[in-house]
Amino acid sequence: MDVIETTPGDYTVLIEGLPKDIIWVEEVRDFVGTVMRQKLYGTSEQDCHTFTQSLEDNNQKILEIAEVLVHYECGKILQRAKQINRLQARLERARYIANKTRDYKPLNDLTKQLRELNDEQARDMNMQHDSVCAFVQFENDKGIDFLLQNFDPDTDLYRGTHKIRIKRSPEPDDIIFENLEVGGLGKFCGRMSSFAVISVVLLIAMGINTILRSEQKKIQPSDSANCPSDGDEKSDLSFCDKDFLGLVLAYATGLLTSIVNVFLAFVIRVSVQKLERRRLKSEEQASKLLCTFMSQFLNIAVIAVLINLKGKWNKDGISGLDEDWYIEVGSPIIIAHLLFAFVPHLIVFGKKKLFAFQKRKGRVRKCVTQEELNDLLARKSEFYLSERFSFVLTTSFVAMTFGSSMPILMVITTVAFYVLYYVDKSNLLHYYNNKTPRYDDARISHLAGKVLLNAGWVRCAFSVWSFR
Repeated sequence: MDVIETTPGDYTVLIEGLPKDIIWVEEVRDFVGTVMRQKLYGTSEQDCHTFTQSLEDNNQKILEIAEVLVHYECGKILQRAKQINRLQARLERARYIANKTRDYKPLNDLTKQLRELNDEQARDMNMQHDSVCAFVQFENDKGIDFLLQNFDPDTDLYRGTHKIRIKRSPEPDDIIFENLEVGGLGKFCGRMSSFAVISVVLLIAMGINTILRSEQKKIQPSDSANCPSDGDEKSDLSFCDKDFLGLVLAYATGLLTSIVNVFLAFVIRVSVQKLERRRLKSEEQASKLLCTFMSQFLNIAVIAVLINLKGKWNKDGISGLDEDWYIEVGSPIIIAHLLFAFVPHLIVFGKKKLFAFQKRKGRVRKCVTQEELNDLLARKSEFYLSERFSFVLTTSFVAMTFGSSMPILMVITTVAFYVLYYVDKSNLLHYYNNKTPRYDDARISHLAGKVLLNAGWVRCAFSVWSFR
């Protein structure tokens, strides 16, 4: 796409590692210009003449810098601005209620709180904050290419002491500016916190699955021949009752696994955005894709296998698949895989019906401000491409991993993909938000393709163990 489109990122470099006390942007401009002049005129006379003649022929000015922008710490300011916007929306509704009920105390409290936030915001904006990085935009792409090729971070030191990093800048709409100030320790702590939250959810799901499957083993009849046949009224009915109850527990386990997968997608979406604080939206989407896929695959497939391995170690290791494995592990995986193909869509369908129910019940008439009306009618659910790719990856990996021993998974996967295509096609037109979806580019598609290639190796490894 970028081959035929000209974007601001084609002419801009990002400079990191700058001192924190930079005030004037001209200081950064002078440094970049000095480095480029030294690199340009420090070459041999013949190379300099040839290069200069080429520039004159193409009417280019390699040393000309269009604009320099120094980015300062602004995370608190942006977060407070969001709080002010939410408080203003609440203030409009409180003003409407106060005029009807003549109770002005809630309105006065909100007004006081809003005034305090505005005063704090004004004081914070008037303070001098530490500089984080700088963006330098050139008049043409020749200048940025020359700087990136010739800049040496070991010798070209800022102020003679600071070792800086210069790289091509991401696109402006890909940058999360409030996260640029997060350092290495903040990134590590945020990612560990996100990992801890996801691990807790998986451990809870594993515990519930263990309890359900242990109960399923307890009630499983040892001999199905005791079920009553036609004309046999004296047979023990408890065995058939246990068969039915075991089937109910198996489907309950699969349904619970599918619901946990949907809940995992929501938890990961929030934890990655709030805790990890990625600098780029593309990195945030890639992190959501990988975390959601790995968590859902662990919940559907790996946890079931690990639970079944308990108490089955012997001196020769673990044997391949047997009849008990298909009953205790294979059947729950098939049921969970089948339900996972439909449960996420059923949840979206439920949201659509709830939205229509709210409109029928006259909630529109209860909206006081335009903001509330927009939230109800115009601002629908977001379409998260990372969650769709994680669904495809999870479904594909489960089918590829166990498909050699349970071919029916391939049929279920085919049906799941057909359902995904037509359901998302309908929802994109009638349910999801009409405005531009969250930032996505080709990188997330390429990442999903690279991850999908590993399914072949997983299939080969599991097949070798299954049929040994």
